[in-house]
Amino acid sequence: MVGQFDYEDANPVYHEEDNATRLGLTFNIYLQDVFGFKGWVGNAGLAYFDESHDLDFYDTKAAMFNLGVLYRF
Repeated sequence: MVGQFDYEDANPVYHEEDNATRLGLTFNIYLQDVFGFKGWVGNAGLAYFDESHDLDFYDTKAAMFNLGVLYRF
């Protein structure tokens, strides 16, 4: 996800208009019959999000890593 945002109204505290650039990336992988167990699916994922504003107070960064297993009937 990539986005550019231009806000029309000025911030009531700073009296400035804000613009933002947003970037988000995700990656997921699924492995069938993980560890030799039939019907089980292992999964792993990575996610990263970065939002940069003209007003530094609103800047945001987040990262996530996940692991899991699913059972398919």
